[in-house]
Amino acid sequence: MNHKLSIALLLPLLVIACSQESTTQKVPTPASIETQVSNTATQPQIIFLEVSPETRPCTGVAPQTCLLVRELTLSETGQKNYTEKEASYFYDSIDGFTHNSKSTQIIKVKRTEIANPAADQSQYQYELDSIVETIPSK
Repeated sequence: MNHKLSIALLLPLLVIACSQESTTQKVPTPASIETQVSNTATQPQIIFLEVSPETRPCTGVAPQTCLLVRELTLSETGQKNYTEKEASYFYDSIDGFTHNSKSTQIIKVKRTEIANPAADQSQYQYELDSIVETIPSK
C-alpha cells in the first residue's frame, strides 16, 4: 500500500515538473552563428561614382563631412552617362578609398545591400574596387 500511496503523491509532482517551460538557453548552431555574422543580403553591385574634390559639412546621425558625388555609367567606349545632373551628399564611407581634394576621381565601387541594418545605419556597404580616372582640379 505504501507503493500505491507514493506513486499517487509523486505522479502529480512529475506532471507539474514536466509541464513547466524549460529555462535552459539554446546553444547557437554554426548555421545560426553564420547568419548573425553574415549581415549582407545580396552579391555586390558594381557602380561608378564621380567624386568631387570638394567636401561639405553635413548632418547624418551626427555632424560630419560628406563627399560630393554623382553616380554614372560608363559605356564600352568609355562614354560617361550621368544618372544625376548635380552632385549630391554622400553620407557613407567607402572602404579603401581616400578622398583627394586636388582632383575629381571616377571610382568603381562594390555596393552591397545590408540585410538588417541598424536604425542609424546605411542600407549599403561600399568598397573601393578601383580608381578609373583622376582629373586634376583647375
